[in-house]
Amino acid sequence: MLGLLGLNKQLDLQTLFIQAGRELAVALGWCGERRRLQLIFVLVLGTVMIGVLLTMLWKRRRFFGQNPWTLPGLGLLAAYVLLRTMGIDHVGEFPGLNLDDSPWLDGLELSGIICFVVAGGRATKTALQPHARELEAN
Repeated sequence: MLGLLGLNKQLDLQTLFIQAGRELAVALGWCGERRRLQLIFVLVLGTVMIGVLLTMLWKRRRFFGQNPWTLPGLGLLAAYVLLRTMGIDHVGEFPGLNLDDSPWLDGLELSGIICFVVAGGRATKTALQPHARELEAN
């Protein structure tokens, strides 16, 4: 997931996706239904993301039990992706709320990544503990 987010950041794939969607909407005459289609897209994306997260949680519950920081990391990154999508599609336009390029969205993304860094550090420390005991014994 982090690899895909990083690849998207470098290649700006969402811009390509948005442009292709606009051209398809124009070609099919959907421009009048644009807002409704954007809302449907965000709702479907959110539903799929929640389904994937719940499936991962269920199938990998032992992993998440051993690496508790990964679950909030996934949740924060999923929330970031969904909110960012809402901002790009202008679905989240409410009075006084601007989801497009908000600084707190960057904080949300960074918080998710930090959770993964903490989880990785804890997993590395746990994996190295048996080796440290062997060295101390020698």
